[in-house]
Amino acid sequence: AVVATVATTWEGHPAVQVVASDISALRRAERALASSDARYRSLFEQAAVGIADFDLEGRFVRVNERYAEITGREGSALVGRPGASVVHPDDLERARVEMAEILADRQPRTTFEWRCVRPDGKAAWIRSDVSVVRGEDGKPAHLMAVVADMTASHAAEHVAQAAVAEIQERMEE
Repeated sequence: AVVATVATTWEGHPAVQVVASDISALRRAERALASSDARYRSLFEQAAVGIADFDLEGRFVRVNERYAEITGREGSALVGRPGASVVHPDDLERARVEMAEILADRQPRTTFEWRCVRPDGKAAWIRSDVSVVRGEDGKPAHLMAVVADMTASHAAEHVAQAAVAEIQERMEE
């Protein structure tokens, strides 16, 4: 409870006015919010996949450690930069089209693969699941991307295709 007192007079005599408010529901709500925030922060920071939060203009707001690792960059170096700055030039138009589709409400989320250009010049294949996060008013507030490094999978697929081609070539001989 919150108690407030005020010295006053009542019918010409000194008096004390006391106001008490029960704020236990407020305290429970604050504890629930703090607990929810801690769970979200833990999930964001400890996820085995990369997670990036973007503003509606496509700039990084925050990224988790795994996202930074996948892209080969420091997370703090990404904040404020356009998401397009890590996309391979050949995949840039497709990424822009995918983002425009979800921002225009033509689809609730999108999943697509693209190449990330790492600082060392190597490309990493990324699968992104991107969705719009809406505010209380129902309007888009920001974008959230969950990404997985598909580089090893793409390399294995390339090796398998080469092996099939070699087998076919030998069979034709």
